[in-house]
Amino acid sequence: MKFIPLSLLVATMAVACTSCNLNGAHQAVLFNDEVVRVGQTLTATATVWADSLTVYRQTGTYSRLASQRVKMENYLDHHIDDLVKAKPVGIGGAQFKNEALNYLRLEKRMISDGFKEFEQLSENSSDDERNAVSRKASAFIKEEEQAILAFKAVQKKYAADNNFRLETKDLKEQNRSRDH
Repeated sequence: MKFIPLSLLVATMAVACTSCNLNGAHQAVLFNDEVVRVGQTLTATATVWADSLTVYRQTGTYSRLASQRVKMENYLDHHIDDLVKAKPVGIGGAQFKNEALNYLRLEKRMISDGFKEFEQLSENSSDDERNAVSRKASAFIKEEEQAILAFKAVQKKYAADNNFRLETKDLKEQNRSRDH
């Protein structure tokens, strides 16, 4: 899959919006949608990682998780860099951008610090060792839940200030409705 850098997308949007006389609200929708797409892709990739963890837990081959973790880290590095370079658009764009960056940086830390710990486990690891790694991951998940709530609150205000409606389905709901 080919990714379009967020900065290129925002620059392209700015040129397109100038030539088409699109308003700031439309630019805000596009900016929101790009940030959401990054989060959805990350969620799908993390789900694959979690499914792999279940398999590797049975075989004790935790080190095989490394390639998926590295892909997620690279994906996040790329999109965090693009978002840092992107100019905020719409009313409240700076706050929206900052909250998105906070969320993505937390995800990066969780993957780098939390997910990586699993790779050190083996079939010979004790239950105590496995539980310690799981507890650390659980702590990140609690922090992630708070970051998601904070992002959603800012996103909701951003949408209201820029007069657009947010989709209410999350990625899991979209996949369920597509599969049925």
